Amino acid sequence: MEQLCWPNTVELSLSIEHSSEIMFFFRNGALPLIEHLNITNEEICIILPEHHHKYENKSISNIKFYKNELNEIVDSTRLKSLFLRYIFLNDLIILMNSLTMPLLEKLTLIDLYDYSKLSLT
Repeated sequence: MEQLCWPNTVELSLSIEHSSEIMFFFRNGALPLIEHLNITNEEICIILPEHHHKYENKSISNIKFYKNELNEIVDSTRLKSLFLRYIFLNDLIILMNSLTMPLLEKLTLIDLYDYSKLSLT
């Protein structure tokens, strides 16, 4: 994948197919002016369809931050609001531990899941 770079983007709403794609938006230089970011993770909809009461016996959520990639994480100092929909708790923890957001005023989490607590029967 080519380097993502939207230098003048201040507000962005998007849907991603896999949770690991979140990383592309937090790399240095990808969104240097971003203040408002809204991400919906469509991947979790595959696991948790509205019409089923069972959960699959696996997590396909796969945010990965490797030591050498931590240097590429954006200094998200301009981010004022972050909206995340359909994300696993473990992925959220990894993401929050990897970002610095001193101006963050609003964090909205919709449909946050702890897959270790889901009923697998």
